[in-house]
Amino acid sequence: MTTLELLQKTRAAMGSIAAAGAEKKNALLLAMADSLEAHCAEILAANAEDMAAARGRITDVMLDRLKLDENRIAGMANGIRDTVRLPDHTGRVLSEVVRPNGIVIDKVQVPLGLVAIIYESRPNVTSDAAALAIKARVLLYAASPLHNPDNDVEKWKKAAAAAYDIISNPDLNYSLDSDYGAYFQGNRSLSSPETIYVVRREQSNAMESNNYPIATPGGASGVTPTQNLVEAYEWVGDPVAGDPYANRDPRLAASVVTNGSTWNGHVIDQSPGGRHDMSAPNASKTGYYLKKFLTDNLDLTQGAKVQHNWVSYRYAEVLLNYAEAMNEAYGPDQAPGDYALTALDALQLVRDRASLQLPIVTAATRDEFREAVKHERRIELAFEDHRYWDLLRWKDAMEVLNKPVRGVKVTKTGEGKWSYTQTEVATRTFLERNYYMPFT
Repeated sequence: MTTLELLQKTRAAMGSIAAAGAEKKNALLLAMADSLEAHCAEILAANAEDMAAARGRITDVMLDRLKLDENRIAGMANGIRDTVRLPDHTGRVLSEVVRPNGIVIDKVQVPLGLVAIIYESRPNVTSDAAALAIKARVLLYAASPLHNPDNDVEKWKKAAAAAYDIISNPDLNYSLDSDYGAYFQGNRSLSSPETIYVVRREQSNAMESNNYPIATPGGASGVTPTQNLVEAYEWVGDPVAGDPYANRDPRLAASVVTNGSTWNGHVIDQSPGGRHDMSAPNASKTGYYLKKFLTDNLDLTQGAKVQHNWVSYRYAEVLLNYAEAMNEAYGPDQAPGDYALTALDALQLVRDRASLQLPIVTAATRDEFREAVKHERRIELAFEDHRYWDLLRWKDAMEVLNKPVRGVKVTKTGEGKWSYTQTEVATRTFLERNYYMPFT
């Protein structure tokens, strides 16, 4: 059976599984565990063939990760049985709102959907990674203000414990990639120790054609970051007069194309009469273009294509989940019991990977640290489909999403020199009901 056929069959079964009750789902999970043990000999025989084919081609460490034995298969089966013992919250009504017209709106927990995992040389990790990564994120959301209005600290403790299960598990052994910008390019995420879940895609140029500046042949501008985001990147040195992008957190240059930077083989000039004149049709109205995930200088006119992958879960997010939950449960600088990291420790690991020149976070209270971790998630996870959902679960959307979208107007003042004036690009409206609506 090919991978495509396997995914098609799984997708076809998803609806009936999602609608199943807890008893049926638990029966399926127990059948999976039993099947692993019942077919142990066949699995070990197939694994022996994989081991023989891999010897001399991968390191001894990778060979050990690939190897299965009876104990590892038993551990996989028992891990599934442990999942069965967890409570099933599917269908639980979290809240209910009665509208003035009498319509009753219930907020109900539903299944996440279909998740596929790509892993390298660690067949026994599949069930562990699936359970732990999803559990850590779901419990963090469940503990957040939108879903935990009474701020039940026990929910935060459970979220912290779930994230720490990933951090402290020696069999998983995740760590941060050494290069934030390169991590999102090409095939790097497939073999990076930071990756937990990644969706591998065929080679294409869709990301580049959709998001290259309109002045680049084949580009369509697409996602154009805002001044609201750009100014949130911290300084790592003294500000440079006339260049608001110099000496910033390096994640800015890895994520956003700014005026004066080099992209696709030339310097971006968005001033009137410049190659990327902002008054041109479909040019960015904010003064910025997306860089994260994109390959530089891809020849779209000749149909060039590159590998793209979408990372759904990565270790940096786990560290930030842990930092947030630990702060709410125990405070920013406490690591009780078997915990080896404080909230501050976990947050600093993420920041140090970005740049050792970033200021040390010295938040002394829960409130101060809460703002620090919100900021870090905004920067570290930019454009990775977290920000909107974070604003919802924190109940910050009413404040943040009712502020105008801001950009910059670029004026050339000399060769290689520009001035920048902030402008209001668009207004936004977010209503209280939007925390739960519209339905999709």
